[in-house]
Amino acid sequence: MGKLNDIRFVLASRSEARQEILKSLGLRFDVVVSDIDESEFKKRSDAYKMVIKLAEKKAYAVEMDHRDVIMSFDTVVVLNGKITGKPETRDWDSTGEGVSSRG
Repeated sequence: MGKLNDIRFVLASRSEARQEILKSLGLRFDVVVSDIDESEFKKRSDAYKMVIKLAEKKAYAVEMDHRDVIMSFDTVVVLNGKITGKPETRDWDSTGEGVSSRG
């Protein structure tokens, strides 16, 4: 097995927060964003299955060779059992009350 530095890590996300996390871990990576149409996934009622399928689709959309490790993630906000969307910022809240204030 080769050294960790010989592996090309690819983040399949334009999320600045995810990039910051990976940088703070000292991980070297490239950002390759997939242009997946997420509208078909918004119709799902199961948030867990939705984010898994969407992350998988993003990973498969990013070209990779045998040395690439693709990291793909997705996030949605569920409020009172309903998928309300994706957080636009760290302080995102569709109700104006603050997600962090909800239990």
